[in-house]
Amino acid sequence: PDAPGRRPGAGQAWRAQVQTGLVNLGWTARDADAAVDAVAADLDGTEVPPVGELLKAALKKLSK
Repeated sequence: PDAPGRRPGAGQAWRAQVQTGLVNLGWTARDADAAVDAVAADLDGTEVPPVGELLKAALKKLSK
């Protein structure tokens, strides 16, 4: 059973938001996908932070 208040797939909704944000900032879809994957790997099952924090983390990955 799902935890109360959790929608199936809601935990991954941030990925599309961060990817879209990066593309809107001028990054390629390929670079954005790679940054989102790297941020997702860093989360390692922990609670997902707000999208703004995830976007900052993705930008840090891209600036390396």
